[in-house]
Amino acid sequence: MAEKNDEILTLNLIKLSAVIGISERYAETLKKAGVIVRISHGEYDVAKSVQNFIKFKCKTVDVNAELDFNTEKTLLTKAQREMAELDLEKERGGLWLKTDITLYFNRIATNVKTKLLGLPAAVAPLLLGQTNIGKIQNILDERVRALLVDCSKFDPTQEGVVLRE
Repeated sequence: MAEKNDEILTLNLIKLSAVIGISERYAETLKKAGVIVRISHGEYDVAKSVQNFIKFKCKTVDVNAELDFNTEKTLLTKAQREMAELDLEKERGGLWLKTDITLYFNRIATNVKTKLLGLPAAVAPLLLGQTNIGKIQNILDERVRALLVDCSKFDPTQEGVVLRE
């Protein structure tokens, strides 16, 4: 039980740890750190130990809050730096917007589609009356290859695509 020695309430470490709500092992650690105040062998000052424990916990919370603030500030600074690097890369022309790239490839696809759809009309008169399979294949091969070369030279930026800078 608790004893009153000259108005000082004392408990053994097991009972004090139960009062504070911590494990006995943690109470030992706090005793070594000076948070729990020893009066005599096996007896600890309840009032001073509880007050010290509260101060200790408040300091721990403040340090964690400060760490969280510093961590958040570091993350914000990192994000701002990354955004600045992306803006610089975009200004240098090494970075394109997704919408510009989509528009660019849509123009290329539309050009290829248009040329492929026009191929039968362009080749039909040349094939009219042809009975030699080899000659038909050569005509088709020539026209398809010419179409592919023409498509490879297509520049979407010259066809009205404006890439933002």
